[in-house]
This record gives sequence, C-alpha cells and structure tokens, in this order.
Amino acid sequence: MQSTVNSSSSVSSATEAVATWPVQLAQGFRDQALAIDKLFNAVAIGQVDTMQADGTTGQRPVGSVARPDLFLQTYLDMLRVIYEPAPLAPFYLNNNPELLSSRFPESVFDFGYETFVSSPVESFSVFFEDSVLPVLQAQGYERDTLKSAFFAVSVGQGRHNLTEMTEILSTLRAGLSVNENVVMHSSFRKKKSAVIHRENVFVGMARDESLGDRCRLSVWLFSDKA
Repeated sequence: MQSTVNSSSSVSSATEAVATWPVQLAQGFRDQALAIDKLFNAVAIGQVDTMQADGTTGQRPVGSVARPDLFLQTYLDMLRVIYEPAPLAPFYLNNNPELLSSRFPESVFDFGYETFVSSPVESFSVFFEDSVLPVLQAQGYERDTLKSAFFAVSVGQGRHNLTEMTEILSTLRAGLSVNENVVMHSSFRKKKSAVIHRENVFVGMARDESLGDRCRLSVWLFSDKA
C-alpha cells in the first residue's frame, strides 16, 4: 500500500511540474535577464567615463558598458566555456562557475577585456605571441602584478583535442592542479568559497563548430587600478 501511495505521489508531482513548466521557464528567463542587467551595470560603474553625475549610466545596461559589442562577446565566450557540455578535461574554467566570482579582486581594479581570432594555419603559441600578447601588455598584462586573468578558448573541430589544449595551457602558464580543482568544485556544490592562491591565470576550452580550424580567444584581465 505504501508503495502505491509513493508512486501516485511521484506521478502527481511530475504532472504538476509539467503543468507549471511554462511559468517556471518565463520566470527563469526574467531572473537571468535581471541578473545580466545587474552585471552590466556593475561593469559600467568601474568605467568612469560612461557614468553621469548622479552615478547612473542613463542607458540600458548593455549600452552603458564601454565597447559593448566586445564585452558581450567575451561574456558569451566565458559562459560557453563554463557550460561546455563535453569538456576535454574536467578542470580550469570548464564547469566551474564559482572560479570566476571567487577570483574577483576585493579592492578597486581595472577590468580589461578583448577577443582575438586566429588564422586557420597558425599554432596557438604563435597566435598568442604575435597577435594577443602585445594588446594584453598594453592593457596591463604583467604576470607579477596581475590580480587575475581568465582565458576562454573556443575552437573548431580541427583544434578540439588534448594536444591543442596542452599547447594552450603551456603557452599561458595557467591552471589549477587536479587536487585544487576538486576543492573548488566541492566548495561550489556546498556554497562555500575556496581560497586557492597558487595561480592567477585560468583557462577553459569550448567547441564552436563555426570556427573550423581557427581559434577564438576571449580574455578578462583584472589588474591594479592605474
């Protein structure tokens, strides 16, 4: 009898969940839209030239951010890496949303963001040294003084392999060890903040079939306020 009651209860709960799914979906979309607006406003606060005298931007949040198209691309790539459904390796930025928020500096900082796309034939190391590094250095990318840096790497099928990932990690000198990653993931599940200080540069990789044999690199840099 108890088994029958439990079964009926489960069916009823499932039916109710399906019935309220449209409402839950709409509410979920509204919640994430408000959260994104809040993020864009927070970014704009750190960009003094976009602010009005009363401390507001006077624009919709996306437009209030300096270079909004570029910021949106880097943000989407960060999300792509974090929520990549089949990452090559279960560490770094992949499947680890807590990592970003745990590494935001507590004091005032400069926030730089850029996106770069390689040619189909150049290796990641050549692409980084020739096209990426000069721009990042102009934005304060100095390993000794950098607070945190996040690299979201999107690749096409031709580069989606462990050899490419190894070259990327070696070039950027980035990462958490496997043990550190376990601590970070465990802390996120338990809603606690893990403090790991060994590295300040983090990488994740995601697949984007539209890139073919190219690589797109989106970067967030947190450095001391100039």
